[in-house]
Amino acid sequence: MAEGEELRPDLLKNTPSNIARLEDVIEHSKARHKYLAQTCSPSDGGDVRWYFCKIPLAPNELAASVPRTEMVGKSDYFRFGMRDSLAIEASFLQREEELLSSWWR
Repeated sequence: MAEGEELRPDLLKNTPSNIARLEDVIEHSKARHKYLAQTCSPSDGGDVRWYFCKIPLAPNELAASVPRTEMVGKSDYFRFGMRDSLAIEASFLQREEELLSSWWR
């Protein structure tokens, strides 16, 4: 979502126009262009999907820490819907430097 843009309930719906708007935000993100300039991946990032894990973190465990086990079952993760996944990606790209610097502290 663009800075200063009001969050309206209709923007949370999984509609083609909302998906297209989020794809546009991602496409014009400086962080996305930085990623594309540095990667050799066959993926252009257009197929990004976010997942969440249903296994709760242990007390004081960081979300980005190494998993407790080598294998994590597929049933432990759920995929966000397309609109939600794009919204998370857009938000991450807009705040990437802040999030990464906080993580490295």
